[in-house]
Amino acid sequence: MNSELRKAKNLSDKHLMLFLLMNEWVKVKQANKSVSGFLLNEGYRRIAIYGMSYAGQRLYDELMDSDVEIIACIDQKGGGTYFNHTIVAVEKLPSDIDAIIVTPIFYFEEIKKNLEKNVLANIVSLEEIIYGLGESG
Repeated sequence: MNSELRKAKNLSDKHLMLFLLMNEWVKVKQANKSVSGFLLNEGYRRIAIYGMSYAGQRLYDELMDSDVEIIACIDQKGGGTYFNHTIVAVEKLPSDIDAIIVTPIFYFEEIKKNLEKNVLANIVSLEEIIYGLGESG
């Protein structure tokens, strides 16, 4: 497979994964289950969100009026803001967080490896949370 075709396939796969995740998230919401409930049950009260694109923004919006405190928003290079949070690079991440929720699910393993070099907090994929809620009774 040539490189252009491979890039197009990867982009297509990434968007399909994101679509399916968002679909599952809607089903979870319709079943009156919440991400904040999951996080609190896991003991995650102070979190950082990694990736402030579509899924990261929706996660922030869902959690902003909950008992889960968003300590930081992280993106690969940092910069910009989302609501009242400055988006920081991993190197500027506060140490007093319980978990980092990674929203770019297509690149989770790669991101997790990089984060593990810099932080002690638990690193959790948004995909794991959403599908876990969907499977719970």
